[in-house]
Amino acid sequence: MEGYETHALRTAQALLRSGSVRALQLEITKSSRRGTARETIEMLEGLKQQGFTFKQVQRRVSVACSRPRR
Repeated sequence: MEGYETHALRTAQALLRSGSVRALQLEITKSSRRGTARETIEMLEGLKQQGFTFKQVQRRVSVACSRPRR
């Protein structure tokens, strides 16, 4: 889904809100496409609002996010 992560996560909102998903792994890279930075920030803010926490993985721009069990 390279380049379409924000769209995929928007589509998966009901599943994410259900609490069934406990962890995600995302790779964040620079893009020349307009609006990408804004979309990425909005995506991460939305995940944070749903209780996900973030950590950097292996000095890359990969982000693992998880939330506690309900």
